[in-house]
Amino acid sequence: MRGINHNCSNCEEKISSFLDGAFTPAQEQQFKNSVSTCPRCAEKLEKEKSFKVFLKKKMPITCASRDLLSNIRSQIHLDNFRK
Repeated sequence: MRGINHNCSNCEEKISSFLDGAFTPAQEQQFKNSVSTCPRCAEKLEKEKSFKVFLKKKMPITCASRDLLSNIRSQIHLDNFRK
């Protein structure tokens, strides 16, 4: 049974951020509470979590080239300068 304030679309949009650890502790708890009220969203979360574990096992870990890192830093610097 879904909670009164639960929105599946909103919840599904937040799954990646949750799994990436992008939430504050309060946001994380709110997300967990929301997911616990909806079997559909709980299942979606578990599937995404399993997929992320699968990818970590299958994908080789590579480092970004120095050129790529330099380009990213330059772009961030330019974006900050423009603001």
